Amino acid sequence: GRVLWGGIVNYCRTGTRQVLTLIQAPPEEQAELHIVQKKAVYMLIAFAQSEMICSRCCWLSLLEA
Repeated sequence: GRVLWGGIVNYCRTGTRQVLTLIQAPPEEQAELHIVQKKAVYMLIAFAQSEMICSRCCWLSLLEA
């Protein structure tokens, strides 16, 4: 479980770094770019959290069976 969780965290960290560094925009569109980057990072955080919650629920259901 820890190896899987560590992989998910590393994936999200790498994805966040790429979103913040690889996506470029002209100076006049920096405000819109910031909004898009913020949404993308929040989606990566939500993905990691949902995976953690889902994996806990799956383990609990297996223990109860």
